[in-house]
Amino acid sequence: MTAEHLTHGWESDAAESDTLLRRFVLANARHTTFPRERVGGRTAHGPAYSAADPGSAVFFDNMVVLLAPPQYVDFRPGDGRVAGVLPPERHFCLLSAWPTPDLAEHGLELMGHPPFMLRPPGGTAPPTPAGLTIRQVDSAAMLKEFCAVLLAAFDMPSGEGVPISDPRVLTTHCACSSATSTAARWPPQAPASPTA
Repeated sequence: MTAEHLTHGWESDAAESDTLLRRFVLANARHTTFPRERVGGRTAHGPAYSAADPGSAVFFDNMVVLLAPPQYVDFRPGDGRVAGVLPPERHFCLLSAWPTPDLAEHGLELMGHPPFMLRPPGGTAPPTPAGLTIRQVDSAAMLKEFCAVLLAAFDMPSGEGVPISDPRVLTTHCACSSATSTAARWPPQAPASPTA
C-alpha cells in the first residue's frame, strides 16, 4: 500500500490563486527575479525557492524567496550557495513567509519580518494629495529621478551598479512622484494627535 499524497497547497503545480499568501509569495519571487533577468543577473527557480543574484552591492537586491513552508520542501541555503547562483562572498537576504529553523550555521540571522500589504478590491481610492503627481517611469531621465528618490528614502549609499538603475528595467513598472508642496513628502509624517 502506498501513501497517498494529500495536498498542502504549496506544491509547485498548485494554483497561484489558491490562497492570498501563495499569491504574495509568488509575486515576491517574480519581483525578485524579473529585473535581474533583464539586466543579465543570475537566477534560479525550483520547487523550494527562487533566487536572484544581480551582483549588487545593495543587500536586498540579492534575494532568495522561499516558495513553500520549510517543512514541505528540502531547502538548505548553504547547499551550493543556493544552486550556484550566489557566490560565497555575496551577501543576500532570504525572504520566508513562515518561521524557519535556526539558519545560523548557514551564516543567516533573523533581521525582521516581510511586509504583507493588502488593499482589498472595491471601494474608492483616496484622493491624490494636492501638489503630488504620480507618473510611470518610461525614460532614462525619469529612471534616474526614481532611483534618487528610492536611495534617499531608504538611505542607500549609491545607485551605481544596482539593477533598478539600469535602463533595461524600463519594461517593468516603476512609478515616480513629484511634489510641489510639503503636503506629500517621504517618509510620510504621522498625523498629529488630537488634543482634548
